[in-house]
Amino acid sequence: MASIQKYTHNDVVYMLRHNSRECPRPASNTDIDPARTPSNYSLLPDRAAASSCREYYRQRLDEIYHMQRRDIVTACQWVITAPQDLDPEQERDFFDCTVDYLNSIYGADNCIQAVIHKDEGVKDQDGNLIAGRAHLHYLFMPVVQNKQYMQPNKHGNITKKAQYRQKLCANDLITKRHLQQWHSDYQKWINDAGITATVQSGVTGGKNKTVDLLKAETKMRTLEHENDLLRDKIATLEREKSRDIDIDLEW
Repeated sequence: MASIQKYTHNDVVYMLRHNSRECPRPASNTDIDPARTPSNYSLLPDRAAASSCREYYRQRLDEIYHMQRRDIVTACQWVITAPQDLDPEQERDFFDCTVDYLNSIYGADNCIQAVIHKDEGVKDQDGNLIAGRAHLHYLFMPVVQNKQYMQPNKHGNITKKAQYRQKLCANDLITKRHLQQWHSDYQKWINDAGITATVQSGVTGGKNKTVDLLKAETKMRTLEHENDLLRDKIATLEREKSRDIDIDLEW
């Protein structure tokens, strides 16, 4: 299961801290279990801390052309959850392979952060984990080649934009066609690596969902599970009540 999200500059700074668990946990985010946070790990050892990721991000931002506006998308993030049929012993290989796949598309130089979260999940009233698996947060900059590089304008001048080989443009990179092909290419990449896992299924149909939608679906499954538990509990109470009535009748 995978989803993609786009972020502005201010969002990126927050996400770097959130992904590395270096910002206060929001009171509403009860899905994070601090006791399991030490199990999280980075696939970029030199950029495990938010500060090092932020420094790299700003350095890379200076190397490519981008408009000076607050609302432009400066980074995108894939959130990829370990498939249900993945062997736990292949989990690290799966995520390493996934990062290689993403780097092959978006460029390793444009990867800002790659973190595995193992501390999120939904628990029932008894504290048992009923939803939530290890997942990857892959934050990258949507960089494309600048077709105007060193091309003079109609006045014969080389503009500032034309002096950059690359530019930021999420709309040019994350297209509908790109997303439609993404899952099938990902599945082939995983298969070629010798990893047994289903990342493309009839459920997704090759389409991508937002992080918020995936969380909403997880909550829905949790509520359905809790409803099942309540129904079982009610059925048990009814059986016990019926048994008590039978005992009273016998007396």
